Amino acid sequence: MAYIHARNLDDVFMAQGFVTAQERLFQMQLTRLVIQGRVCEFAGEVAKNLDIRMRTIGLHRMAKKQAGLLNDKTRGYFQKYVDGINAFIEHCPLISMSMIPVIQVKYRCLQRSASLCQ
Repeated sequence: MAYIHARNLDDVFMAQGFVTAQERLFQMQLTRLVIQGRVCEFAGEVAKNLDIRMRTIGLHRMAKKQAGLLNDKTRGYFQKYVDGINAFIEHCPLISMSMIPVIQVKYRCLQRSASLCQ
């Protein structure tokens, strides 16, 4: 269990994003592809019906709409969380892959690399 000690909420949210990515990056990336209806990008034709369904349901569109309704303070906290995720992705190649073998194997199997969050 990670313990986060920070001087302010911005640092807490950024650290939480980094730690979450460290533990769940693959799950986070896969969930994003499912919600966006982009599973075909790595699973091929077999995922076409899922992608069509998810694009029809429009969870990604709704999430973007809801994000636009956030006040500046809350949006800033979400951005710090995303910044933490992206910091992990950007620094992941610098980490000894022996420390994170599960991430390495999952992305190798899919012949993909992690993409930055927005």
